[in-house]
Amino acid sequence: QAEQERIRAEQERLQKEFERQEKQEAQLQVQRERQQKQEAQLQAQQEQAEKQEAQLQAQQERQEKERLAAYLRSLGLDPDKLP
Repeated sequence: QAEQERIRAEQERLQKEFERQEKQEAQLQVQRERQQKQEAQLQAQQEQAEKQEAQLQAQQERQEKERLAAYLRSLGLDPDKLP
C-alpha cells in the first residue's frame, strides 16, 4: 500500500514536471516566433531604408544634371547636342 502511494506520488511529480517542461517549451517557441517576426520586420525596414536612399541618390543625380543643363543653356549651349 505505502509503496503504491509512493509510486503514485512519484508519477504525479513526474507528470507535473513534464507539463511544466511542455509549458516552458511552448513559451520558448512563442518567443522564437516573436523574435523571427521582429527580425523580419527589421529586415523589411532595412530594405525600405536602402530603397529610399537609392531613390534619394537618383533624385540628387537628376537635380545635378538639371542644374548642369540649365547652366549650359545659360551659356547658349544645347546640352542635348553636345558631343
